[in-house]
Amino acid sequence: MQPKIFKATQTKPLHNMFAAIAARLIAPQKSVIEAFCEVKLDTRYVSYVPASKTIHLNAPGMFKTEIKMREKEILETVKNTLGVKNTPKHIL
Repeated sequence: MQPKIFKATQTKPLHNMFAAIAARLIAPQKSVIEAFCEVKLDTRYVSYVPASKTIHLNAPGMFKTEIKMREKEILETVKNTLGVKNTPKHIL
């Protein structure tokens, strides 16, 4: 009985192997909070819920007012930092 000879298969590029995994990954809470706090806000005033993609502010009123006025601009900056998939949708 002769041994079976296996045909050489083409190797897949490395980036294709992780494409499915990368599509399912989401940014950790700390990454989102740090990207949001580039606005010169202390991270202790901010919490993030990944399931609802909502940022909650516990900051003084003056900060909250300014952030709510510039919400779209801030979310656009965070979107450029984290990517479309991981961008928060709301700031409360």
